[in-house]
Amino acid sequence: MPTASKGQFFILGALLILSLMVIGASYQPLTNPRPLAAASDNLQRELPRAYNLGLTQGNGPGALADFTAFLQDGLGSRSISMQAAWLAAMPGNGEVNFVVGNFLGKPVDFSLNAAGQSWSGRLEDKATFSAELATLADVLAINLTVNGREQQLEWRADKANIYAFYALLADQGNIYGEVSG
Repeated sequence: MPTASKGQFFILGALLILSLMVIGASYQPLTNPRPLAAASDNLQRELPRAYNLGLTQGNGPGALADFTAFLQDGLGSRSISMQAAWLAAMPGNGEVNFVVGNFLGKPVDFSLNAAGQSWSGRLEDKATFSAELATLADVLAINLTVNGREQQLEWRADKANIYAFYALLADQGNIYGEVSG
């Protein structure tokens, strides 16, 4: 009797191994069918978070610049080109510090107008420009122009703010968006 049941276990084991091989051969790992949309959603969510984290660590614009460069490198490894420009504002002791960041892949002309003061110039790729504005206003009307693209913003002077526009470019299409927070 023991030898007869031994053959049945071999047959059962062979069937089990064969079924595992069939299942393994037909398995395909899940991939994101919408990589651009997912990247855009992540950018919308994470760019303000990176800025806020940088503010708590005392380096808001620096953290934002580092994170933007990190995103460009990470998305570039997935064959997605990211271009972005942003404006960040930080309040402090009756002043607002503005920082314009250029990550558009080329030098750009910019102008920034806030509370009657203006700054303009040429900003190299992966570079930032900083300006301080002494103000007593509660709300600031801001006009930012980067390479002809103009954006009008209204920000509270006592709150950290960020505005960014971006493009995600890939073979399967392009997504253009804005982030504010």
